[in-house]
Amino acid sequence: MPTPARLAGVGVFVLGLVPLFAVGLFMSFTLSQAGMVVHHWRLREPHWRPGLGVNALGAAATALVLVVILVSKFTEGAWIPTLVIPVITLAFLGIHRHYERVAEAIRPRPGDLDEVVRHTVVVLVAGPTRPALHAIRYAQAMRPDHLFALTVVQDGHRRAEIAKAWDDLGVDVPLEIIEDDYRDFTVPIEAFLTDTDARWADDTLTVVIPEFVVHRWWEHLLHNQSALMLKARLLYRRNTVVISVPWHID
Repeated sequence: MPTPARLAGVGVFVLGLVPLFAVGLFMSFTLSQAGMVVHHWRLREPHWRPGLGVNALGAAATALVLVVILVSKFTEGAWIPTLVIPVITLAFLGIHRHYERVAEAIRPRPGDLDEVVRHTVVVLVAGPTRPALHAIRYAQAMRPDHLFALTVVQDGHRRAEIAKAWDDLGVDVPLEIIEDDYRDFTVPIEAFLTDTDARWADDTLTVVIPEFVVHRWWEHLLHNQSALMLKARLLYRRNTVVISVPWHID
C-alpha cells in the first residue's frame, strides 16, 4: 500500500504538471485561432468575414487566459512550454521554408530541355583487374567525349608495374597514374578532378568506381570502404556524377 507521504509526493508532482499542460493547451488554441485568422484574410473565401471575426475573438480570449496563466504560474514551470513551443514552431516554419525553396529550385525552367551535355568519364582502378575492365566497358557504353582510367600509387616501382601490366593487356583506354604517398587517396583524386574540370570546363564529370559485391555479411567490412569514403566526399562536388559498377564475386 502506498504511504501517505508517497501519495502526497505524487500529488505534488501531478499538480506541478498542471501549469505545463495549461500553457501548452492555451498556447495551441491561440496559435490555431490566429492561424485561421490569417487563413481567412489571405484566401477571402465566401463569407470569410464572420469566420475571421469568430477566430479573432477566440484567439483574443485564449491569449488572455494564456497571459494570466503565464503571469501566475511562471515560476512553477510555466516557463518551460513558453520556451519550448515557440522554438518547435520556429523549427517547423524553417523546415516548411526549406521545402518551399527546394520545390522552387527543382521546378523546370525555360531552356532546360535545350541544355547540351558534354561528358568526361574517369574510371578509378587499382590496376588491370576484371572489375576494372568491366567498369571500363560500362563507361565506354556511355560514349563519353573523353574517357580515361585513373589510379593512385605510393611509389615509383608500383607505378612502373601497373603501367607495364596495362600496356601488356592492351587496354584501349589511357591510364593516368598519380604518385602520392599520402594515406588518404581521396585528396589526390579530388585534385585531379579539379584539374580535369579546368581542362574541360563545360563537361559533366562522371566518376566510375568498380566495387566488389561479396555474399557474406562480414566480408562487406573488408571491401569498398575507400569507395564509400570517396563517394561521400564527391557527393557535394558540383557538376560531378558518381557511378558504382558492381562486380559480384562468387
